[in-house]
Amino acid sequence: MLAFFKKGHATSCGAPQNPCSCPRLYVFTGLLAVLAGGIQVMFGYWSSLALLSDGLHAGADGAADFLVAIIAIHVLRNPHLEQVLEDGGRKVVALMLAASAAWVVWEAFDRALIGTNAVVPWILALGGIGGASVDAYRLYLLRRAQEMAPNGMRRGLIAHARSDMYRSIIAATVGSILVGGELVVKTVRFESAISYLDLILSFGLSLYMFYLAKGIWCGEHTHVHTREDCGHPPH
Repeated sequence: MLAFFKKGHATSCGAPQNPCSCPRLYVFTGLLAVLAGGIQVMFGYWSSLALLSDGLHAGADGAADFLVAIIAIHVLRNPHLEQVLEDGGRKVVALMLAASAAWVVWEAFDRALIGTNAVVPWILALGGIGGASVDAYRLYLLRRAQEMAPNGMRRGLIAHARSDMYRSIIAATVGSILVGGELVVKTVRFESAISYLDLILSFGLSLYMFYLAKGIWCGEHTHVHTREDCGHPPH
């Protein structure tokens, strides 16, 4: 287990020539993605609605990565169920994203009407740093595995991990800049402007999540991978 935490697939998988037969890696990196999203949601709830929105997106994305890895493994064992598993997995992912987006919209309207939305820069920065750290470790494990036995599924997971990490870094950077800005320009007008910008960004992220959910549900964009993505010929 210690070797797995340090090097991932390279030393822990008993079947490196069959990369999709190593569910432990995919389960673990999927849980890491959910953890990174959870960190952002926790810190974002108290510091920035935009960070909370991104955390929900990252968490739903991580849960999707976890789900599609399991689906891909089941497809390899039951090729005749491939279409059923892919369609079901795609709709579950779409519903998760849509539900997350709906919560963001509800929270944004509630805070806007009551006037309770406030950005806390130092908490925003900590949330971004925490999420980026977990995402960086997840990206490291997936890249190590990809170097040994490349496949399409893991390439997609690497792209998700990289984009999640970059967004966390942006959140950490913005939080750090705002900390400095508050020290220099600590006025009610400055804090109000940041609060409104935070609400606008959260609405934008929620619309993007709805767009992704629609595309996934309709099959225009998919998180669910096929046998070919796992390095196996179609049945």
